[in-house]
Amino acid sequence: MILPSDSFRTWSKIWRGGFILSAIVLIGLVCVFVYTYEHCHHLTPDLPSDLDVSHLEMEVYAMDGQINGIPRTRIPDKYIAQILTLFQPVTMSDYPAEWNRSFAIGKLIIETRQERYIEILVVAPGKWPLCFSINGVRCIRGGDCRPIVDIVIDGQQYGYADEGGLLRCVFEEIYREQVTGKESEKLQDYFMDLARSAGKLPPRKKAGGKK
Repeated sequence: MILPSDSFRTWSKIWRGGFILSAIVLIGLVCVFVYTYEHCHHLTPDLPSDLDVSHLEMEVYAMDGQINGIPRTRIPDKYIAQILTLFQPVTMSDYPAEWNRSFAIGKLIIETRQERYIEILVVAPGKWPLCFSINGVRCIRGGDCRPIVDIVIDGQQYGYADEGGLLRCVFEEIYREQVTGKESEKLQDYFMDLARSAGKLPPRKKAGGKK
């Protein structure tokens, strides 16, 4: 004969067992959610193709009170593909977060045809491949890196190129074209030097025909 007290104890054990099982399942689901969120959050961000871009704008920061900045300005469509190529392949990076504050030279704002907004903060920490963050995620241009030796920018000679600094020159020349209405004589040279630094073009030839 099963006494009421025995029945109560039995149901109590079942209830506790069910509660513990439910708690274990809930904890497992939370762990899966956290893992999935963290995993997705750290996926390498992608950039749209030039055909998916509705328009592209640039803003360049002033430097040390000596070099003027550039206000937010729309980049002509004919340069969108060339500029987006400079960031490829996009690779996650752990460069110091402080660089985004100390060495930021400006940013690009992309609006896609799907009305998605992407902000690229461009960093120029020195003689590095192009460093940047996409919507806050730190990245670097992956692939080869073949710095250009003895580069001259506006009459000043450098040991070799800083890709972030070269990109600033690209922005300045695009802006100069819009202000003056004249085609830049330097812009395509800067694009080519960035391609050389990425190993996509052969090295620049020095005087006398030697590389």
